Amino acid sequence: MKKLILILLTLTTVNIAHAKKKSPVAKRPLVLWLHGCLQTPEQFISMSRIEEITGEVNPVILAPEQSIFANPVKCWNWFLPSLQDDSEFMASVVGQIQDLISQGIVDKERIYVGGFSAGSVLSTHFAVCYPDVFKGALLHSGAPYKFVQNLFTLGNEDDLAQAAYDCGDHNQETKLNNVIIFSGTHDPVSKARDNELVLKQVLGFYDLLDDQELNDSAVEEITVSTTDRPQDKITDFKMYTGAHVRFVSIHKMRHQYSGGAENTIATSPDTLSATQAFLEWTSNFTK
Repeated sequence: MKKLILILLTLTTVNIAHAKKKSPVAKRPLVLWLHGCLQTPEQFISMSRIEEITGEVNPVILAPEQSIFANPVKCWNWFLPSLQDDSEFMASVVGQIQDLISQGIVDKERIYVGGFSAGSVLSTHFAVCYPDVFKGALLHSGAPYKFVQNLFTLGNEDDLAQAAYDCGDHNQETKLNNVIIFSGTHDPVSKARDNELVLKQVLGFYDLLDDQELNDSAVEEITVSTTDRPQDKITDFKMYTGAHVRFVSIHKMRHQYSGGAENTIATSPDTLSATQAFLEWTSNFTK
């Protein structure tokens, strides 16, 4: 069965520019896959090897494309208020997902989001603002939600968790159960500190979920391990609720997609595959 890949061309609204229309027999997982700057969705799909790695799982890959009219280098304008508070863009993408659920194509319990660079920042937006929709998130070399406010002002580090919590609708069941963050220690664009703030924001988000207070009451257990390269570091945070957060620090990696395709710009093919790690680790992806 051929994969269903939806490429969405975006400016202020979302339109389906391409879709293979053959309907599957069984409902499938969906991955919202968000490219970085100077990329097309097809290039990000190729460099991340998501089609190759997902194989027979055969998810729907929903891949929005930033318009050059909105940003000449095709970066997502995650720093604009229009992509933060009450974002019409995010609502329109989630609306497309809901349409696919209504059509019986997508399993509403297996919806995920992931991205690289600017796409990672936008993935954080989707994850914390729609925790009732997305089951898991891959945040690769990005920055926190509301890291920049009013175009030029950095958000207060101590307010990031509250900003993330306030974005979501907590009258609905929270499905966001797995978040994995990838960071390169030598990344000059998305610095290690930026990704540590993503981790701080996500942990604070879960802390507020349990009792609406930042009191370090969410984490039950912390474990540290490594990849096949001993200099890399994986830190796992297990929540009392059963949710998991994983932080992967890749030694000496620059602004590159870990474990991406060979002979491709902005990939680190010899390090742990971020796509593989995310899809294997995220619960219920293959069920």
